[in-house]
Amino acid sequence: MQISDHIYQVLGPMYANLANVYMIKASDSLIMIDTAEDEKDMEIIRGNLKRFSLDELPISYVILTHKHFGHIGNAAALRKTGSKIICGRSDAQPISSATLNEVMDFSPFQPERDCQPCEADICVDDLDELELDGVRLKFYSAPGHTDGSILIEYREGEETVLFVGDVIGITDECRDTVLGWEGAEDFDAQKNFQTILKMAGMKCDILLPGHHQICMQNGSRVLVKAINTALLKYRKPSVDKE
Repeated sequence: MQISDHIYQVLGPMYANLANVYMIKASDSLIMIDTAEDEKDMEIIRGNLKRFSLDELPISYVILTHKHFGHIGNAAALRKTGSKIICGRSDAQPISSATLNEVMDFSPFQPERDCQPCEADICVDDLDELELDGVRLKFYSAPGHTDGSILIEYREGEETVLFVGDVIGITDECRDTVLGWEGAEDFDAQKNFQTILKMAGMKCDILLPGHHQICMQNGSRVLVKAINTALLKYRKPSVDKE
């Protein structure tokens, strides 16, 4: 699905897949946001690239929003073809080692699923900016879901696009939000809440999460809604139980 002049969604629910994968069309190449899991997913992605007449462009950069297997499974294979891998600094070591309990974090994925170690070519920190083949991106640290989760901000014309990974998801008709999976070994509710507070102050038009549906307008309103979702999830009872 073409989202804007330069952004395409090449995997997600509309393709009967759990993970959202996006491509940004740069000057002479593609920038990929997350990779999904395996070769079966890549077949769908390649088919969509062909549909959008993007299949002749190389994938120059792959940006991983966080370390979980459903988002990094194809990173090593893409790196072998020449793609440079970008991720948050704190997630780089687990991705490079592919340690089972770090990368898969006791998730529902079967233990025999193979995740190949993948070195990061570029590690980003909070407020870093990179220009990749003519595309300017700004990165924000977003710890909580994982230590090294990142947000990616991209401006296209007058609109601001924010890729948020699994920090939040968006419910039907952009009415509300859900929070990302909390079963990871390094999940931290307090850090996650602080990240959501930080996001509520950000301005964006288009909001693109790692799962669930996307939001094509007034994304800032959805970010503010996430505070209520987090408060209801994380707050403690006001009266101690006896």
